[in-house]
Amino acid sequence: MKTYVVIGNSAAGLTAVNALRKLNQEAKIFCISKEKERPYNKCKLADFLAGRLQEGDVLTFFKDVLKDENIDLLLGKRVIKIMSDNKCVLLENGEKISYDKLLIATGAFAVKPEIKGGNLDGVFTFHTLQDTNNILDFIAKHNPKKAVIIGSGVTGLECADALYSRGLDVSIVERNAHVLLRQSDLVGSTLIEQRMRKLGVRVYLQQCVKNLEGQNGQIKKVILESGKVLEADIVICAIGVRPNVKLAKEVGLCTATCGIVVNEYMQTSVEDIYAAGDAVCVKDFITGNTVRSCTWPDACMQAHVAAKSMICSTKVFVDVSGEKTQKYNGTFSLVSSEFFGMKFASCGPVSIFDADCQMYIKNHDTFYNKILLKDNLVKGFLLVGDTSKLGVLNRYLMSGQKIDLESIY
Repeated sequence: MKTYVVIGNSAAGLTAVNALRKLNQEAKIFCISKEKERPYNKCKLADFLAGRLQEGDVLTFFKDVLKDENIDLLLGKRVIKIMSDNKCVLLENGEKISYDKLLIATGAFAVKPEIKGGNLDGVFTFHTLQDTNNILDFIAKHNPKKAVIIGSGVTGLECADALYSRGLDVSIVERNAHVLLRQSDLVGSTLIEQRMRKLGVRVYLQQCVKNLEGQNGQIKKVILESGKVLEADIVICAIGVRPNVKLAKEVGLCTATCGIVVNEYMQTSVEDIYAAGDAVCVKDFITGNTVRSCTWPDACMQAHVAAKSMICSTKVFVDVSGEKTQKYNGTFSLVSSEFFGMKFASCGPVSIFDADCQMYIKNHDTFYNKILLKDNLVKGFLLVGDTSKLGVLNRYLMSGQKIDLESIY
């Protein structure tokens, strides 16, 4: 009987467990996670923080997995070492679990700025369910009135929106020239900034945090390098995440700045070890550049490919029927969200793009649509305020079919 070990129980980890079970009914499967909470959907954390969902709505319940006697879901267990020579993993409690094939789906961790006052009570990151519950517990206990969000990427704006929905006075500090620097251009970002300011949200652009000040161990002020002082009862650090590659590096896997290096079958540089999800670096399907994997659907796709590859008994990735397994062709890095009542979607290099691309723009006071075309092929898009064309644009981008935008708009 084969034994498969999966480290991580988020999108990639759980998808792989389900896929492995379907592909091999007899295998023994271990899914190990350092998080104590039952598996949950990270995409729903902002709605939980805002109070639009309950915690139970965030949890993902896989009945088949939890009832299967050959699947062990080990929560609150930390893998401290991968012993590839002996083909086993070592847990913090000293337990060893052997494997035939191993999947690393350790995800990413939120970065906290290394500044004075960063450890004060009331300073949080917003990345996990535990983070979210910590913020909610603090709100219930201290009833904060003023919130400062450091960072204005998707996570930062979703968090800002959630706290605003709870009635907090919200300020956003961003070191760059506009919000959503990686997902939007200046025009699209300005539309969102105008919306936030209209609602009373203060946005401080091209500003860096110098340090945080507190009283009796609790956050009270955010000091900017410009000298500006922001009052704060709660601070959320949303300056980004980094791939969790500590175990991978220690076992000698090939890694890059953006994560664990894998091939098109999600295989790492060490035999019988695979990786998927936010911990890996992948090829951008549109640009061909190596990028960090960072979306839930992409992690699920990678996990399906990894599971099929892990089932194979040979290095040529041929399944029992003689057919080659599925290959992973790269990420589309599609981001879709909503901030302060304004819908948003972005895919591709919408800010810095190939000079050969043509721009098709439709805009109004309340919306902005920008589509990148090359020989009538969709190469990216930015939709702010009106995302009604998201589905059709995404289909054309993925299929590689030529598009007639005039007929769509």
